[in-house]
Amino acid sequence: MAFIDQFVGQFNEEQKQMELDLLDRKIMYLLSRNARFSESSIAKALKISKEVVHYRIKRLQKKGFLHGFITVLDEEKLGLSVYRINLTLYPSYSFQRLLDSLLADSRVTNVIHLNSRLDIQLTATTSDAREFDRFFDTFLHEHHTLIKDYTISTFLEEHYLGLDFLLENTAEQPHISERKGSAFQREFAERKRDQYSLKLDEKDHQILNKIVMNSRLPILQLSQSLGLAPTSVKKRLSTMVTAGVIKHFIPYASFSFLGYHWYFLHLRTKNVKQPSFLEFLRQHPNIIWLSRHMGKWNYHLSIFTRNNTEFNQVVQEVQGHLGDSLIDYSSSTVFKQYKYRPRVT
Repeated sequence: MAFIDQFVGQFNEEQKQMELDLLDRKIMYLLSRNARFSESSIAKALKISKEVVHYRIKRLQKKGFLHGFITVLDEEKLGLSVYRINLTLYPSYSFQRLLDSLLADSRVTNVIHLNSRLDIQLTATTSDAREFDRFFDTFLHEHHTLIKDYTISTFLEEHYLGLDFLLENTAEQPHISERKGSAFQREFAERKRDQYSLKLDEKDHQILNKIVMNSRLPILQLSQSLGLAPTSVKKRLSTMVTAGVIKHFIPYASFSFLGYHWYFLHLRTKNVKQPSFLEFLRQHPNIIWLSRHMGKWNYHLSIFTRNNTEFNQVVQEVQGHLGDSLIDYSSSTVFKQYKYRPRVT
């Protein structure tokens, strides 16, 4: 369908307002646990019909709220390096040319507007530091008249923490125990922190390229498009999940439609007990993503709240947990995302 074919991880600029009832929220929550959960499994967990689940998901897509389903990958296990670049721009008529070049470059995997039209954050994923150096040198040469300043940090790791804020005011969270089928829930549940190394072949990369922006793609459709037996496709996906190459299958939606604002919280810390801190973040309903970096800020959090008051409350809770381990922090507001498309090769 068109919204899948054109989906590159962008969030629409238009600010719609819509309501999700409790059933919609529960469906979105379950998809955030694993976007490959079948409609039958979701229906069974929520005690409704499969047809209702199908209708609800399609309706969220048609309204422009639910953009698609993304496969979150471990770039390090793919032999790739990830860099985050923050740009401060001069006002210029050539901004659209800059944006077009970023959207067209497969090495640029994320483009976001922060704070104002003059603040851009982009993520570059390259095979190594030398490729990044060539990319950034060319980028600066082509757009130097527009760039006032920049900073660069290196990604160390990233965690998707879920959409618990959708059920923040409800007493129960629905649960699925799907041990069979093509959601690979058993593999996700049983893999250890340090997964084994896996050498991917051309067919593995072809599968990843098919599902990276459509993680709900059925096994049969994958097998037909790639000329592989369904059992082979399923086994390859299972192995990539177990090895940690595939980290999550997630829905991608514009929560601004629900009145939420997207903030970044940047932290500089010392002597952090990482397992304890990660568990604290996992338990916090408003914190959706965590990434660790080597640079000025070593932790970056993505936070969704309804207003500045709620956001400041989250910041205070993070400060309270870190205590003396927190050296400094800064925050940004996300206005628009133009692109989020993980690189496979």
